[in-house]
Amino acid sequence: MIPNCLIEALARIDVTSRGSRILQVIIRETLGWRKQEATISRMKFMEQTRMKSRAGIRRAIEQLEWQHVIIVKRFGRTKTIYSLQTNFTLWRSWNCGKRKF
Repeated sequence: MIPNCLIEALARIDVTSRGSRILQVIIRETLGWRKQEATISRMKFMEQTRMKSRAGIRRAIEQLEWQHVIIVKRFGRTKTIYSLQTNFTLWRSWNCGKRKF
């Protein structure tokens, strides 16, 4: 079950359509399995979102990370762990600063 406070935070944040799809996968792989964080491969993102571009996935992840919506822990080139930033007051709107990726 997704907490109400998360639903409310999601309703207030501006994310790109790709970012939204990536975020849904992260929510599914973490909260959906009652976990705080999850190791998710690029291939898993590609399968679950049907996005074909690895670069598009990378950019969407970078955008969500810049917005402080997700936390990404990288361990070399082989392992990446994703979690949601649960302090919703830290989330930035995508329009804030208009950063390009």
